[in-house]
Amino acid sequence: MKQSAIYRPVLLAMSLLIHHSSVANTNTEHIHSKPTPIETTQALPNLNVTGYSLVNLSSNTLLAQYNADEKMPPASLTKLMTLFIVYDYLDKGLIRSDEPVYISRKAWRSEGSRMFVEPDSEVNVGQLIRGVSIVSGNDASVALAEHISGTEEKFVELMNQKAKALGLNNTHFANSTGLPHKDHFSSPQDMNMIGTELIKQHPQVLTHTKEKTMTYNKITQDNRNKLLWKDASIFGLKTGHTKEAGYCLVAAAERDNQIMIATLFGARSEQQRDAVMTKLFNHAQHRFKNITIKQDNKIPELRVWYGDQSYLQPKLKAPIQLSIPNNQQGMIRTRYQTISTIKAPIKADQVIGEYTVYINDVATIKTPLVAGKSVSKQPLWLQPFEWITFQANQIMKILS
Repeated sequence: MKQSAIYRPVLLAMSLLIHHSSVANTNTEHIHSKPTPIETTQALPNLNVTGYSLVNLSSNTLLAQYNADEKMPPASLTKLMTLFIVYDYLDKGLIRSDEPVYISRKAWRSEGSRMFVEPDSEVNVGQLIRGVSIVSGNDASVALAEHISGTEEKFVELMNQKAKALGLNNTHFANSTGLPHKDHFSSPQDMNMIGTELIKQHPQVLTHTKEKTMTYNKITQDNRNKLLWKDASIFGLKTGHTKEAGYCLVAAAERDNQIMIATLFGARSEQQRDAVMTKLFNHAQHRFKNITIKQDNKIPELRVWYGDQSYLQPKLKAPIQLSIPNNQQGMIRTRYQTISTIKAPIKADQVIGEYTVYINDVATIKTPLVAGKSVSKQPLWLQPFEWITFQANQIMKILS
């Protein structure tokens, strides 16, 4: 049976979540905590936006950027953090999707894009999440903030605590909606990080970010992200627009089995915003070669002393994914280091070395080398003979 358009991106996000978890749990280390920056094959043309950041999430590689760490007004991209807090509370069981939320006069009076909730009514959490995700409802955002924290101001404290926990140095929130405020700002790279972590930690967010329309209170509105109608590879995430911020977008896409996320700030129109985002994703897809290293056959078997087997084959703890500019594919080299003396017993997947990938002679990724199988200790009666062989080997090493 063919997957529905809505649930396919959720499965993609789940696959990304699994990949991320496996990498984290097996100590595959990107030398940079943020996505690894590399030089693009050629400079992107003047896109006439205030800033952007383009990342291949599958390989954790920063492919292109412009003013990526500059502080800018994020408009309704802010609501990604609002959703982040709401989904955190859902996952912790502190709120339920079906529980009613009282709509205050403050929420009802919210300026800008709205879901059109009625004052002094009750709307459940799940409906308000759809209102934020699909039609960017400021009224829905304020209602959820007040429901969780009592006041929007208290909710904003949670947003800023989350930003700090994510290591975002160029972000500070003053409200839950993104309406202009002198102390409300973010950056393309920080917003990219918020979108990335939101997908990884709460992939269910994509159930709604790809819905094209929403009807509430007999009013039907389209999703603000018009690329959903133009590009089947895109599955979210959030648009934004104010006079101060211009037209902004955080978008996620899956092309050639690679998951990418791009953020742009300050386009002059919806049409330009869509055109620039398309150029960014096309750049990621066509200017880079994506390489997966599952195993390196150049790594020899290692001698195991005092074991019931004399040799074992090291293997990579986890596959390595790389995004390389098309004209730099010959710039990759690898290096491995192993423990000089390996003695049994050895357990399968026990760390016995380290594998490093260099791009343009810069160490970019490290991952452990582990034992490909378990090796038990040999019987006691064989160990004296092994001891003699081991000592002879050590002497040969010294003499050589």
